[in-house]
Parts: sequence; structure tokens; C-alpha cells
Amino acid sequence: MFNSPSNSTVPKKFGFYRHLPNIFTFLRLLLAPLTYFFIINNQFSYAFICFLLAGLSDGLDGYLARRWNVVSKMGRILDPIADKALMFITFITLGYLGKIHLWLVILVISRDALIILCGLITFICKLKIRLIPILSSKINTFFQIIFVGIILIAQTPLYQQIVPELDQYWFIELLTIVIAITTIWSGIEYAVYFIKQLYYLKKRGTNASK
Repeated sequence: MFNSPSNSTVPKKFGFYRHLPNIFTFLRLLLAPLTYFFIINNQFSYAFICFLLAGLSDGLDGYLARRWNVVSKMGRILDPIADKALMFITFITLGYLGKIHLWLVILVISRDALIILCGLITFICKLKIRLIPILSSKINTFFQIIFVGIILIAQTPLYQQIVPELDQYWFIELLTIVIAITTIWSGIEYAVYFIKQLYYLKKRGTNASK
């Protein structure tokens, strides 16, 4: 007997299917050190492929989790870790090799460190603060992904033959400025949001004690 089309296209909510988003997230986590290996050994074509696969898996695991309604606690923890690990490794490694300005690497890492610090304070102190993704952060992440992808492609022989060196420099420098601006913007917004949440918590606590 053949299954009906409606049943064959809809996976079971439980069983193996519910683990697929976490599997893609875990694979993305493994791609981070692999990307580092290829970058540090000047195998930028392979590094770009790993980076591209990581980006595709990021979109896929989020889509499947929402589509099948199988968002898990592990996924909520691993997903941002996998994202940050990939960006940390690529920015630091490319900065070490002189492919990215050192000041930009420090700026990007500092902003991420600020966000992680806010999360740690919230977790350790058990604060009732929800650290939601803000628009400026999404914009910044988007440009970071484009930037790293372009940097990796720009190191490949084929790209260097097709695109003149002057054009490469101009576009990369433009993206550098955009990332610097959006990084500062999102960092300030996160800091202001977190301080406001702390203020509201203190205010509610003061009112409750009266």
C-alpha cells in the first residue's frame, strides 16, 4: 500500500526527525575548526566551501525547527555557540594572517564578548531578562557573513584572475566600514537594552517591597 501524499510529505514530530535540526547545528559546530584548518594552511577554496555549508546549515536547522515545531533546549544553547564559534575562528584567523584589519577583529570580538557577558550575568544571577536578537545585530551578522565569504573567495586564484586587485580592495574596505558601523551600533543597542532591563527589574523590586 502506498502512503497518501499528505502523510508522506509530513515527517513525524517524534523520532529521528526531531533531532535533525540539532544534528545540523552540531555539524556546523564541527565545521568551525575545519574552516580554521583550511584557512591556516592557505586552502581558501576549501575554507570557503566549509563556511558556505555552515551558513546553509544555519538557515536549514532554524527552518526545520520552526517548520516541524521541534525547537529543543539543546538547540537553543548549541545554535548561538556554533554561530559565534565560526565567526570567532574566521575573524581571528583571518586577522592573524593579515587578511582583516586587526582593529576590526578587536571591535567584533569585543561586541560579542559584551553580549556573552550580558548572557552570563543573566544566567548566574538568574535575572528575568530575555536577551532577544535585535535588528541591528541581525544586520551586523548579515554583513559579517558576506564579508568573511568575500575575504575567503578573494584569496582563491580564480577570483584574483577575474576581479582586478583594485576592485577587490575597494569592495572589502567598504564592507569593513559597514561592519565597523553596524558592530558599534548593535553593541550600543545591546548595552542600552540590558541596562534598561536591569532598571525595570530594580524598579519592580522596589515597588513590590513597598
